[in-house]
Amino acid sequence: MPITLVILSLLVICGIAACNWSGGDDRLKKAFETTAIPQQYADYQVLDTNTGMKDYTTVLLAKSDDYMAPSPIRMHWLVNDQPMLAVYRDQEEPEPGYHYYKLDEQGNPKDSLYVSSSTRMQVGFMGPYALHISDQEYYYTTWPLDGSHAKKPITTLNKDLEWTPEKLDKMYQEVVRDGQYAFNEPIYLSPDERLHRIFFMKAGKYYVLFKSDKGKQGSRTLPEFNPLRTVDNEFYSTNDHRQPLDVPHFKLRHFQKVYEMKYRHSIGGGSPSFSTKGWVGRAFFDVTIKNKTIKIRKDNIIIETRASGDEQVRYYLSNGIDVSVSQFYLNVFTDSRLSYALVSTNARELYLIRPKQTDTP
Repeated sequence: MPITLVILSLLVICGIAACNWSGGDDRLKKAFETTAIPQQYADYQVLDTNTGMKDYTTVLLAKSDDYMAPSPIRMHWLVNDQPMLAVYRDQEEPEPGYHYYKLDEQGNPKDSLYVSSSTRMQVGFMGPYALHISDQEYYYTTWPLDGSHAKKPITTLNKDLEWTPEKLDKMYQEVVRDGQYAFNEPIYLSPDERLHRIFFMKAGKYYVLFKSDKGKQGSRTLPEFNPLRTVDNEFYSTNDHRQPLDVPHFKLRHFQKVYEMKYRHSIGGGSPSFSTKGWVGRAFFDVTIKNKTIKIRKDNIIIETRASGDEQVRYYLSNGIDVSVSQFYLNVFTDSRLSYALVSTNARELYLIRPKQTDTP
């Protein structure tokens, strides 16, 4: 089924965050207050949950205050193409850990699963099962299929590490040939020893095959499976960077220059910042979601086309006169299986945009 990941490298959800008039100077604020919006762009709106749009509703689907995790908000496909939201909340938030929500046709949560961070448990979703794995225990539930939280055992193979290398190799080749959703979650016993746990499904049943790095279990080198996170059926995650670029479904219609000023770029990595001069203004964008066009306005924007050979347009949010700018990315995800679009500009917030005709009266 067609999937489109649209990246608009510009702002913060084109207005989901308010304009920033920092820098200890009100000249920018005054300039925007006294500069009229061109009449032909009067119908372009700041996009946030408080501003009504004619055809769309914007909903803050998830928020996390975890500033350490690179992607604290993720989306997965469950069995029968059912979308699921996963949100990680840190120790300073209520109920720290992972919160999982099945979403209905309009993107509203309808069922939930909570895994406390104190359990140090990883959860993966494969077919009709949710696998719960830590160093101390492992089990699965059928929550993705029927909402049940009942723990079900996973059949163990070679847990006592008594298999011969030949028997282990034969079983391993069967996993490679016939196993589904196979992955390896090792336990690190010492700096030079790991206990491999190879999980896999066969004939609708889950197994775990044990293999050690030492002794007879390590006498034959077997190729390793990837870890759980690489086989989980994830299709979207928030982050502070640009998502892999697909076809851009947006167009800059107009940039209104409001105030010419000096501003700075902070490169980081030990490189010194540098100052430059340019215009801050209003950007007017057409963004296509579900074959319809949303007209978006964003104030306090700086647009650059660097002479670096790539001719790529870069968008920044002004933080004040002679202050370093911030770069933002608007990531829009649509899929034919979803009646809404997912929108994020940073790792800690995920918005949902859906046509108003799909809303329940």
